[in-house]
Amino acid sequence: MAGLQPTMEMVELFAHQLPDVKEFAILLEKFEDLARVDGQYFLCNFHTQKLIANTIELIPMTIPERFIFVTGPINTSDQRIMKNVQKFAMLHSQGRPCNISKVVTLPEKVPHNDEMLGDLESVHRTLMLYLWLSYKFSDTFVDVDLAREMKLRCETIIHEALQKLKTSRRRPRITTSVPIRIKKLGLN
Repeated sequence: MAGLQPTMEMVELFAHQLPDVKEFAILLEKFEDLARVDGQYFLCNFHTQKLIANTIELIPMTIPERFIFVTGPINTSDQRIMKNVQKFAMLHSQGRPCNISKVVTLPEKVPHNDEMLGDLESVHRTLMLYLWLSYKFSDTFVDVDLAREMKLRCETIIHEALQKLKTSRRRPRITTSVPIRIKKLGLN
């Protein structure tokens, strides 16, 4: 069994068959409901794509542009990246370049707790999305070199934080030995 995801062209052609459907998430839902595949295959779930589509619904974009955004590497449970995908989509729809330094800042210090590490992981996901979108929309996502540098620095900081947190979580070893007395059992 293998999962199939429709191409952008398939979704666009489907959208032309349903001109009354204006919301992209609804379009994906109808595609999901009506698509049929051979028994050796299954249609991939559109849950994540529909969540992203709803997030950027009010931003004016073409169907191919929406399709690219909803198929991006986005963790929908990360609220920071969901806000950033809205910023990215808005800037793209306005034809304005997106400067990564206005969206993402790296911390000065290595995170010392799980919450700060989670924030840094969110920054890393945003950088990954930015770089992914730069391959699709090079006129909008123009800070590719800076984003790559920031991504590498972010990965280094994450590594340092993991080492630091791992060290701080180590339990002290028990070094004192406790004498164990074994009683001989007589078998009579």
